[in-house]
Amino acid sequence: MRDACPGRCLTRALALVALAALHQLVAPPPALAYLDPGSLGYLVQLIIAAFFAFLYGFWRRIRVFMASLVARVRKSEGSREG
Repeated sequence: MRDACPGRCLTRALALVALAALHQLVAPPPALAYLDPGSLGYLVQLIIAAFFAFLYGFWRRIRVFMASLVARVRKSEGSREG
């Protein structure tokens, strides 16, 4: 009877799926499609909206991070002067 290897088998399966997905991203088949200006404008709007949604969702974390950076710089400048 073979040993059950759920962790190793799962890791191999996930690696195989990741490799297949990477192959599809790197070497996609040729698309016979046309992007008109309207759909391209819609795509740009989606990208901008996603960016602002990210900022809105993480605004508090970004603000706290920037405040800690400013405090660290001010503290290091104060220690050099003193």
